[in-house]
Amino acid sequence: MPQIILLREGTESHQGKPHLISNINACEAIVDAIRTTLGPRGMDKLILDSSGKTTISNDGATIMKKLDIVHPAAKTLVDIAKSQDAEVGDGTTTVVLLAGEFLRVAKPFIEDGVHPQIITRSYTKATNLALKRIEEISVKVMEDNPVKHRELLEKCAATALSSKLVSTQKDFFAKMVVAAVNLLDDLLPLDMIGVKKVQGGALEDSLLVAGVAFKKTFSYAGFEMQPKLYQKPKIALLNIELELKAERDNAEVRVKDVKEYQKVVDAEWTILYEKLDLIHKSGAKVVLSKLPIGDVATQYFADRDMFCAGRVPDDDLKRTMKACGGCVQTTAHDMRDEVLGRCETFEERQIGGERYNFFKGCPNAKTCTIILRGGTEQFIEETERSLHDAIMIVRRAIKNDAIVAGGGAIEMELSRYLREHSRSIAGKEQLLIAAYARALEVIPRQLCDNAGFDSTNILNRLRQRHAQNDVWCGVDINEEDVCDNFIACVWEPAMMKVNALSAANEAACLILSVDETVKNPASESQENKPPLPGMGRGRGRPMTKRSKHRSDEISSLFVPVLVKPNPDDINVGVELSEKLRKQDLQRVLVQFHQREEVKSLCLENGLDNTLYHQAYISFRRYCLESEVLPPELHIVFSDILQNAGHVDDIFPYFMAHAQKIFPHLGCMDDLKKISDLRSPTNWYPEARALNRKIFFHAGPTNSGKTYQALERFLQAKSGVYCGPLKLLAVEVFQKANQQMPKLKDLIYPIDEVAVIDEIQMMRDPERGWAWTRALLGVAAEEVHVCGEASAIQLVQDMCSTADETLEVRKYKRLTELEIESKALRSLDNVQPGDCIVCFSKNDIYAISRSLESKGHQVAVIYGGLPPGTKLAQAQKFNDPEDPCKILVATDAVGMGLNLMKIFVVEPYINVIDCFEQGYVTTFKAEDLPTLKALLAQQPEPLTQAGLHPTAEQIELYAYHLPNATLSNLMDIFISLSTVDDSLFFMCNIEQLKFLADMIQHVPLPLRARYVFCCAPINRKMPFYARQYSRNEPVTLDWLCHHLGWPFAPPRTILDLVHLESVFDVLDLYLWLSYRFSDLFPDALLVRDMQKELDDVIQQGVVNITKLLKNSETGISGATGLGDAQDAFTLKIKQQQYKKGKTAAAPESATAKTMGLKSRGGELTQRLVDQGLLTPKMLQQLQEEWLKSSQNDPPSSPNSKKKTK
Repeated sequence: MPQIILLREGTESHQGKPHLISNINACEAIVDAIRTTLGPRGMDKLILDSSGKTTISNDGATIMKKLDIVHPAAKTLVDIAKSQDAEVGDGTTTVVLLAGEFLRVAKPFIEDGVHPQIITRSYTKATNLALKRIEEISVKVMEDNPVKHRELLEKCAATALSSKLVSTQKDFFAKMVVAAVNLLDDLLPLDMIGVKKVQGGALEDSLLVAGVAFKKTFSYAGFEMQPKLYQKPKIALLNIELELKAERDNAEVRVKDVKEYQKVVDAEWTILYEKLDLIHKSGAKVVLSKLPIGDVATQYFADRDMFCAGRVPDDDLKRTMKACGGCVQTTAHDMRDEVLGRCETFEERQIGGERYNFFKGCPNAKTCTIILRGGTEQFIEETERSLHDAIMIVRRAIKNDAIVAGGGAIEMELSRYLREHSRSIAGKEQLLIAAYARALEVIPRQLCDNAGFDSTNILNRLRQRHAQNDVWCGVDINEEDVCDNFIACVWEPAMMKVNALSAANEAACLILSVDETVKNPASESQENKPPLPGMGRGRGRPMTKRSKHRSDEISSLFVPVLVKPNPDDINVGVELSEKLRKQDLQRVLVQFHQREEVKSLCLENGLDNTLYHQAYISFRRYCLESEVLPPELHIVFSDILQNAGHVDDIFPYFMAHAQKIFPHLGCMDDLKKISDLRSPTNWYPEARALNRKIFFHAGPTNSGKTYQALERFLQAKSGVYCGPLKLLAVEVFQKANQQMPKLKDLIYPIDEVAVIDEIQMMRDPERGWAWTRALLGVAAEEVHVCGEASAIQLVQDMCSTADETLEVRKYKRLTELEIESKALRSLDNVQPGDCIVCFSKNDIYAISRSLESKGHQVAVIYGGLPPGTKLAQAQKFNDPEDPCKILVATDAVGMGLNLMKIFVVEPYINVIDCFEQGYVTTFKAEDLPTLKALLAQQPEPLTQAGLHPTAEQIELYAYHLPNATLSNLMDIFISLSTVDDSLFFMCNIEQLKFLADMIQHVPLPLRARYVFCCAPINRKMPFYARQYSRNEPVTLDWLCHHLGWPFAPPRTILDLVHLESVFDVLDLYLWLSYRFSDLFPDALLVRDMQKELDDVIQQGVVNITKLLKNSETGISGATGLGDAQDAFTLKIKQQQYKKGKTAAAPESATAKTMGLKSRGGELTQRLVDQGLLTPKMLQQLQEEWLKSSQNDPPSSPNSKKKTK
């Protein structure tokens, strides 16, 4: 079928689950940026914009605006912060935190395959329940008592100000804010509250003016004689220029003699005095004009006891008009009494170093002005933002007469309410609403973290108090405890919480509903920009639109390097010629840029239109901003200006500058040679130096192909096993070390045998390069390749390019897989020995619980479990003596199990042929035809293997392009690469680029950065990158401290998922220890730690039904007395472990090989390690204990077992 191209070439499209996870990660990064600003103890952010202006603030909306966020999904958080600020005024940080937490708790469900629409429906339902609960418990404000009502408003304002920079003066400003809002009319118009800033003085010097006040503008001589106080004056509001001034436009007046000129001058004076007389006759005592009032008019008004002020800001003039009445006049010929404004008192006063005009007792509209004082400009601006939030809160409290307690109280109550509701429903919605409830706890948790409290302890107390129906219990910031925040007067308008929850839910659902982002290159091209002015007829006709070539796309990847002039250079050019004016330089540069001959020369030297434009802009900036130009360039410019040279003489210097900002111009041929991937066999000289024997074990699953390869592997002196299945790799590792204990410490320069499993994975679009590297580059005498027969021809062709022969050994399936004629239909039909295959962990949880409720014991296997746990569950299922006879698993069960029947819950993926023998069917009858079709399919022959740039190739690129990032280097490499598409293809590098950008801020060597980005468990990679960048070993102590080792057995499903994630972190440590053994030195101890963690996880999997019930009942941590005792026991265990670790420092080599068990194991071992017992004393104690046990018969079977 021919390829159909719908989008323009160069269009970037990101879609699927990785894209959704990327959007969530971007939002989490934004949340982390403002997380620490929440609450009374929140920190401030100092933001320096591009113009050099500094802003210090902890207001969420202000920070989000100043961050200049460009990520399309993260911009949604900016929008909800702005809407919260416009609608309510406060709670901007809260709404961003809630939205980010909603997304964070949804990420595990997305990774497990839950559809985003299910999540959004559950979130919307939970939000509606929360809003209903707020309406039920909110306290209505009673306005009958004005005194109490004012006190309530002041407390709401104080709560809003408690998290601001002015929190120490919150009582002072709370009263000022409430008084200001009370001065307004019933509509509470926000624009009727003016805020003016006067630098100098203390915060307490700020004042509230019951009227209009603004700073006196520039005035001419004579204003000192004007009165500064009026009672009930009339006010003229003008947009008239009252001064003798030259015409705005160029004018020409032709006169014959001086008399005619004098007539013109007299006319100007007559017109001005006519305007002034009309204003005076109107009865106005105060004259305000948007335009200047000159010295003649100022003296005129002063002689008549009138006050005037020109250049009044437009907003102040409009506010005066709304408050005092009247209207702004554009002419003085209609100065009637009704167009004049009035007020009770006008006064001009000195405030700090400024003169201010005050209008009090304004009749038409109630208004006020707040004049702020402070030491620095940034401090006053932050005070203004804080008062704005408080004013909005008071306005909302008046308009919406309902309040709730703050300090995390309302969030904890909503969390409890939703958690209890989730227990009454079943299915995925239960887990999602419970996750939503857990996300609400981010507010009290962050309040504690920002105050330096123990958030876990405080949250446990809050859960306990809310379980006892203490609805308003929240965080007590002052006493590091919990208290009734309603009694403590920590109040907030209910509307603020309603708006925050609604906006956060809408933002989270919006981001979760985006499954694809398409970036159109036309939006960034020069073609869509408007034409430059003057490019009309006769000044260069517009060029016809050309198609974008591949070279243009490559050019767009190169980022220009900033070239700065050296301020210490001596200006030799001025001494040799003359000083150059910037205007002359700019004129010469424009002439140079417009030369067609220059463009042709640049194209010959590798500068296409895109690069030429960028190079010219950089060169022009360099020439115009440099105080000292290089002498030879200075002389060339001087000669051109004196007509002794030509503008083309600039080209050598322009080209030299272009090569500085674009280093690739001098090494493009070298870059193309480096990215020539047509012969990947030449990358591995060690493998080519060997006469390798390659064997292909081809066959379907359960044909014994891998078994035969591993038998040869176990007979060898040394070897390496490569495969995608962690479970099989662990089995091979353990079996090899058991059978070859004497050889495992020997080092062989070349392995005798290498086994590469699942070779058909070479076609994987993202990871196929790993199999290609293994096949072409493994240095072993024998290479045994296992996989599907569809890969034989491709492997044969690859071996031919390396002059190697291939021996193919084909196998048949040992036991055929038979499809039953009937579907399972119901779990009541499950029989012993059956395996039920699901495709999500949530289905595993539901089915295993249902089976256990029917009296069946169930084994559980899924991909996230450690290999030891999988093996234990498999052995439990395969043991004839064990009562467990049913296995519920995902497709991770595919290796090493003998199954009687397999029931596929949802046959969406062709993984059925992974299972060994027996019968297979589906859960639903309508899915049987699909299953038969899948099993009847034959794998298509492989035609291409994946390739990927090596670390050495990227380092060579970095040598030529030292200023490029790893992500940029990968883009350039892929664009310039040449691949033999008959055998190979370039793998997708988007995931690696994303990881490279994520750790770009971490200072790492390029090779280390590349290795980190190639890690197989790359989501946990940033956990180690920062420690590695400090060149500090990632020791066991560091690991235990950050992981919180040792762990308690899991109590809920979320605890189990967390432990599985920790196991992946330890897996990544072992992977990195092979690459950086000096900085990851404790591989043996970490391996022992994995064994102990595996045991803990096994306990959780055995009790998986209990974990599900705990998750439904909301048990998570120490919530009761028994749980508190468990938490206390774990704390003691951690302290004992640390003490044992310190004491075990000088232990012997034998003790070191014992790993972790010698550090935190039995009491006797710890006493020996600490020197409190000697081995002889220990032996004597054991003998005495045995004798006493034999003399005293055991009182119970348990005691007998312990004695034995």
